[in-house]
Amino acid sequence: LGMQRTEWIPSGKEWLPGFTAKDSHLIEQPIDQTIGDGAVFGGLWSTLSDLAIWLTFLIDANQHQAAIYQKVLSLASRQELQQGVVRVSPPKFISVLTEAFDYALGLSTFINRELTFVGHSGGLPGYGSHFRWHQETKLGVIALANLTYASVYKPCQEALRMVVLNQQASCKSIPTLVKDRALQLFDYLKQGDLDNNFMISLRDMYGD
Repeated sequence: LGMQRTEWIPSGKEWLPGFTAKDSHLIEQPIDQTIGDGAVFGGLWSTLSDLAIWLTFLIDANQHQAAIYQKVLSLASRQELQQGVVRVSPPKFISVLTEAFDYALGLSTFINRELTFVGHSGGLPGYGSHFRWHQETKLGVIALANLTYASVYKPCQEALRMVVLNQQASCKSIPTLVKDRALQLFDYLKQGDLDNNFMISLRDMYGD
């Protein structure tokens, strides 16, 4: 698939160190404790760019790559991976259930009121992650954190739900919508009594 920066054992110095919280302090997690038995259940090191390739592969969003995708795994098998099989009961510590989920073949399907998402959380000593997408709109969100079992599930849940609902309510594409909202924000800022240096810095970054 061309995921050139995804590997079993981290190489080079570009990977962020992982940490574990203990007694209100962050303790760096030795890499050799991260790469051991984690590999048997998918302890891969990757990047946002590579995971975006993996997301595209799963939802088959890029027709130009269809032949390569089929060579790796058929579309039918990729679709089957994303179909819930077993309903999972929520943990007892969850007092308010915001979404139900079914376990699929290595993934989960999240039923969030009128929307259904697919994805999974990940975690190794020093790291935590969450990855989910919406099949109909082909939108997805990925969160990577360098803290043991970092709680990024909820932010991803809320972010993707808002983006999908916004997309469904608008005939504009997400990039166009973001640009429109940015222009509205700048108009609002110009009308306010703001520090002139702040406005200059905005123009330096984004232009007039």
